[in-house]
Amino acid sequence: MKNNDAGFQSLAEHFEERLKGQLITLGNYHPDTINTRASLGEMYRMLRKHAKAVEILEELYKGFPEVTEELKMGYELTLNNLGAAYNGARQYQKALEVHEKLEECILNNRGVANKELSSCRFNMAVSYEGLNEFEKARQLYEYVLDWCTQNEQDDPLSIGQTTLDLARVYYKLNSIDKARELFKSAHVIFSKELGRNHEATLEIKRWLDYL
Repeated sequence: MKNNDAGFQSLAEHFEERLKGQLITLGNYHPDTINTRASLGEMYRMLRKHAKAVEILEELYKGFPEVTEELKMGYELTLNNLGAAYNGARQYQKALEVHEKLEECILNNRGVANKELSSCRFNMAVSYEGLNEFEKARQLYEYVLDWCTQNEQDDPLSIGQTTLDLARVYYKLNSIDKARELFKSAHVIFSKELGRNHEATLEIKRWLDYL
């Protein structure tokens, strides 16, 4: 197991035990049950058991009842986690369709410029990149980076990761100078936050040596 896998496995087992009781006492689509089912799917995604994650989250999504005010948050969580699971399984078109529904929900319920919308559009960028639609991916990564830079100064790794993803897309668009500039920025952040000898930092250094 990788370093974090034991923790994710423990959480998956915790959610499975909690779910057994909730299904009996609360039913399939009580807000608490929805949260547990969505979280269980997410733990399997984090464990890279993408088929299992998709199975759990598809079942939750396909049986979802009418979305009342009480169920809005659970519905958004389900869409978010299912889209991420589809991305993990490289089912990018399905992921994109789910995240487009999520984007519509967020815009209707919260408006623009919020963390949920930024997260949704990041996952949409991943989908577009997986579909080789690099210009659409670039636009969304640019949006996310701008939002993170303005609102998540306390989470530099989020800024660094989005900078890295954007650098990779610029490289795929053959904008080498821009890609190099962004790889350098990402390297500074990763070196500071994780150290120069961390594998993620070294991978960026390999990119810079290549460019």
